[in-house]
Amino acid sequence: MRWVWRAESGAGKIEYAALVVLAAAIVSALLYAGLPTDVRPAVSSAACELFGGDDCEPGEGGGPGADPAASGDPAGSGDPGASGEPSAAPSPGSSGAPDGQGGPDVEPADSIDQEVEDAEQEYADALADQEDADSEYGNLDEELLALLEDLIGLTDAKKCFLEGDIQACLWTALNAIPWSKALKVASKIPKAYKLFEKWRKGSKAADKAKERVREQKRKLDELKRKQEERLQERRRRAGCKSSFLPGTPVLMADGTERAIEDVAAGDTVLAFDPRTGEEGPRPVTRTFGRAGAQTLVEIAVVRADGTRDTVTATGSHPFWDPAAAAWVDAADLAAGDTLRTSSGAWAEVASVRTRSAADQQVHNFTVDGLNTYYIGAADEAVLVQNCDEWTGQGNLDDHYSKHGEKMRYESQIEYKEAAKDLMCDCDGGRPGVIAKVDRAGGAVRYFDPETGEYGMKSSKGIITFYKLDGGQSTFDAMPGGPWKEGDPLP
Repeated sequence: MRWVWRAESGAGKIEYAALVVLAAAIVSALLYAGLPTDVRPAVSSAACELFGGDDCEPGEGGGPGADPAASGDPAGSGDPGASGEPSAAPSPGSSGAPDGQGGPDVEPADSIDQEVEDAEQEYADALADQEDADSEYGNLDEELLALLEDLIGLTDAKKCFLEGDIQACLWTALNAIPWSKALKVASKIPKAYKLFEKWRKGSKAADKAKERVREQKRKLDELKRKQEERLQERRRRAGCKSSFLPGTPVLMADGTERAIEDVAAGDTVLAFDPRTGEEGPRPVTRTFGRAGAQTLVEIAVVRADGTRDTVTATGSHPFWDPAAAAWVDAADLAAGDTLRTSSGAWAEVASVRTRSAADQQVHNFTVDGLNTYYIGAADEAVLVQNCDEWTGQGNLDDHYSKHGEKMRYESQIEYKEAAKDLMCDCDGGRPGVIAKVDRAGGAVRYFDPETGEYGMKSSKGIITFYKLDGGQSTFDAMPGGPWKEGDPLP
């Protein structure tokens, strides 16, 4: 049996522990072999047996030959592990979230954030267990040096730690032992055995703890990867789906027109709030463009002076009908309905034609504050709303402060647009979203079982948006009745 470790190769506690085995073998051999002059064969045999080898050669020098590892405490002092022994580290997965956390009502796809949170806690627990396991025998090198100093002298003991071939170093030191110290050597047997037991149990605990850390790190990394994929998908689809065709004129704040695809964040458009009468320039905060299958509505408009214009929008884009004092989706407009123009006059819908496009590029943007703009010829552009807004900036600020970071949105704009995406009643809305109206509460409730996102909206705008604890069952328990796209908001 050979072991050769070198200090410069990064020898750690397991290497030091091997010295403990040697020390235990030394004192065992000295006792059981009758203190022979040349103890090397006995030492090799005893060390081999301590490791549980099946092909160990018997040591020279005779003696009782009892297996020192199987005989319990060689000094007859009872169980050496009865006190001060490190406990084994928990097995992987024994710590972490309680079984069934989150309850059966949480949708599986909704659990990714909770799974990441649990995995982070399990990883932290595993690191703590590893630190505890290491600390249980972290001073083995000091204890071992002290023991070897008693057995073979300080100088030779230090050589065994600092010089190259540990085995050769010990053989040399053993041959130099003054046998007049035999009784002293024998008295160290219990201490040597306890050090060996401490290493044996402690190293197993440390190995388990290290493996658990590796496993929990792999698990956490995989969950974070899935979480990031989900987040990127959520960001990709954020933004209102009501839009206009390329080339649609947008009325800018300075009275000029610009094609909608050329409008950029930071540009200012003319906006108007028909409920309060507030009007003025407002900055564009974000632009959107998407291609794919679209339901398009061509709206022929007759202005007060008799001139005609045609605008084309996706079916869900809201237009302000001053006669009805309501926002009406393009698909719901009919001949005879009214529209507000940039001059303040009313235009009339002459005709509406709906068609489908298999692959059509469309554009839209968000406007800060009033969240409206005008499309069409500059002198008689008609008022449209790009998407649902919050009831107020203060309300948005409060909700983003409470929920934005938890939901992993990097900015208020991103959080705001995600809320719009959840509650946008356009193009059929986000797939899979459930909605119900709470007339008494004056709002429509929205819930996405896939992401766990929940929001409330009224005719005044978005009220709230956050991750719903309890998932589907919590939403089902909330008051509300059937509601579908196109139904009036309370």
